[in-house]
Amino acid sequence: PYFQSQRLEIYNRYLRQLLESGDAYYSLETPEQLTARREAAKAKKQSFKYLRPDPTPTVAEGEAARAAGRPVVVRFKMPPADITVVDDILGPVTLPADHAEDFVIQKGDGYPTYHFACVVDDELMKITHVLRGQEHLINTAKHVALQRALGFATPRYAHLSVIFNMDGS
Repeated sequence: PYFQSQRLEIYNRYLRQLLESGDAYYSLETPEQLTARREAAKAKKQSFKYLRPDPTPTVAEGEAARAAGRPVVVRFKMPPADITVVDDILGPVTLPADHAEDFVIQKGDGYPTYHFACVVDDELMKITHVLRGQEHLINTAKHVALQRALGFATPRYAHLSVIFNMDGS
């Protein structure tokens, strides 16, 4: 069995690679700032989309904020191009670049998110096929983008229909 809490050194090595290549950055917004942005979007009857700061904080700024005790996160910088996932069941599925947003890969407590940990673990465990429910299809585009940035192989994906009980649950 694998315990992510025992693999932090491994995840941090790949996180450092993404930070140094510019494919990830420290996000210095506070939870209160993000909540205010979400509320502002809601008031305008718009969906919230995280907007990358310009310029992004430097690694030194992020590390200084962390050293000062701020629970900053690390975000992956989504590429400015469409991402097509070739699914063995659904065929090619494309996430348009304008629908993608930078997402958290390391939480404020220093632990990796599911997206980051599973991409690293899949590579290191030499996973060749991923079968999961269609509700995870949107995540797959994120995983493919991470795999490309890290120079990892992309496994074959197959997203299965969601299965319901007779009562619809």
